[in-house]
Amino acid sequence: PYSATNPFRCSYGKWYAVVMAVTPSSGGSSTNGRLEMFINGVKVSSHNVKTQDSSTPYVNRFEHSGTIAQPAYDALAHVRKFDNFIFADNLADIQNAGLMSDPEAGAPNPPTNLRVQ
Repeated sequence: PYSATNPFRCSYGKWYAVVMAVTPSSGGSSTNGRLEMFINGVKVSSHNVKTQDSSTPYVNRFEHSGTIAQPAYDALAHVRKFDNFIFADNLADIQNAGLMSDPEAGAPNPPTNLRVQ
């Protein structure tokens, strides 16, 4: 139900489970990749776009940044905190581990069987 004109609005002082799912594009200039975002297990964004080409599946750099209060840019000064970042090769691993559940609703502890490489 969310879009650029109806964005998901987070409440200050609350933790959220935010999952970004990236499906690689096939072919150098193809836009058949997919970018999806879930907040507490609810899909809030889904776009067919050019992403990293599937022929080069390596991540050389990960940088997290961004602006606040998009698209209105009307937020008061605040602090954003991140518990951790996890990379997985399929969304089912994240779902099965309970990592898409609302962390303030008594979600299970993070699993110990996810590999960090």
